[in-house]
Amino acid sequence: MNLENMRNIDVEQNILGAMIIDLNSSLMVKNRGVKSKDFSLYNHKELFDAINGVTSKYNRIDLLLLLEYLKSKDALLKSGGISYITQISNSIASTVNLNNYIDILLEYSSKREISSLAEYIQNNLNQDIKTLRGNIHSKILKIFEVGENEETPQEYGEEFIELLNQRATGVEDSQGIKTGLFTLDETIGGFSKADLVTIFAFSSIGKTTLAGQIALNMIKRNKKVLFFSLEMPARQVIERMVANLCSVEGSRMRKGEIVENEWDEIIKATNYLCDDNRLMICGNSDFDEIIAKIQLEKIKSNIDAVFIDYIGLIQAPQAERRDLTIAIVTQSLKALARNLDIPIVALAQAKQSVQNKNSETFNINEKLSETDIAESASIFRDSDKVIGMYRNAELDDPIARKLAHDDGKLNYNSKDATVNPNCVNLLVKKCRNGTKATLSYLWEGQYFRIRNYER
Repeated sequence: MNLENMRNIDVEQNILGAMIIDLNSSLMVKNRGVKSKDFSLYNHKELFDAINGVTSKYNRIDLLLLLEYLKSKDALLKSGGISYITQISNSIASTVNLNNYIDILLEYSSKREISSLAEYIQNNLNQDIKTLRGNIHSKILKIFEVGENEETPQEYGEEFIELLNQRATGVEDSQGIKTGLFTLDETIGGFSKADLVTIFAFSSIGKTTLAGQIALNMIKRNKKVLFFSLEMPARQVIERMVANLCSVEGSRMRKGEIVENEWDEIIKATNYLCDDNRLMICGNSDFDEIIAKIQLEKIKSNIDAVFIDYIGLIQAPQAERRDLTIAIVTQSLKALARNLDIPIVALAQAKQSVQNKNSETFNINEKLSETDIAESASIFRDSDKVIGMYRNAELDDPIARKLAHDDGKLNYNSKDATVNPNCVNLLVKKCRNGTKATLSYLWEGQYFRIRNYER
């Protein structure tokens, strides 16, 4: 690596000189996220840390304060000595170009780190691939500093006031990313950034349809979604969303029964979903690689939300018991959602042993409870929001539907999914910043679609 092509000593000196003579310049450099590692010379790193030490201690800065501070830390020679520091501070005529100098400094710093990464890869190709990929991933995250949180009390206080102002003025997403399901958004405030959300239901009820509908609603609001599909290939996820967008029955799409005037709409919908990284689909079930993919796409594509279909299929490090393995997964996902400031939505199975709650002896709000979630303890504990999904799937069978009709047990006007095959109920079982509720939506399974009832 040719170091001289990846640094500019004059720029480093100008930044340090501006910081010495002007407190506002010091604060600007700090607010731009500059760190000692961004300087190429050891004495510049030491000097940068000392300047920040003075401003933190005295809330002001000048050459004499800095020199006394360096003497007290026995760091004067490490920082270049009195003559060198004085020369830097006296050579600054103006701080007007400081922002441009910071841009140059950070660009060179990133180039050095990337060059160092390339050198590391070249020198460690003898490692096994999983270890090498893990180490490379860690170094990439360090370069981009994903999840770093060094906010001061003043900074997060200012963030709170700004958030409150956004909410008061109706700024998009200030109360969470909208799901597009109106009563759910009103009840839980959307999926808040840093949320771990769990959606659970019995098998074959439509969890993937619900996740796909919410993801599609977010995409329509110009959000970017990363969708982990561990049960079906990417083409099937696309097929479902295209069927939803174009109102073409899924059964016809599977059989290839597309009429001529539908082709343009299908192609247009497919391109819409796949362009500009609106929808990224990943089928990898290895937990470490799931974490790495989420972090990478946050850096690369600035994703807004993640969906995992479903948590039971994740291949995670094995603990003594399955529930402890799931606990590792949920705790890690919760920490990741918080660090990346995005909602992560995980689908989970309900225990099939309690599916007899389909009977009429249970009210709709009793059809699912948090204890029905398979491996429920950690999933419920670590999730910020837990939403059960109930639908009377028995009525999908035409014969069962006819028998229910003949027995007077069908009501297409009801908002209780027990008696209305065109209805689905969402049961909010946990919401840290909202309320519990039982909500109703229209079920259009042939289009993999869930719609709001008209108001």
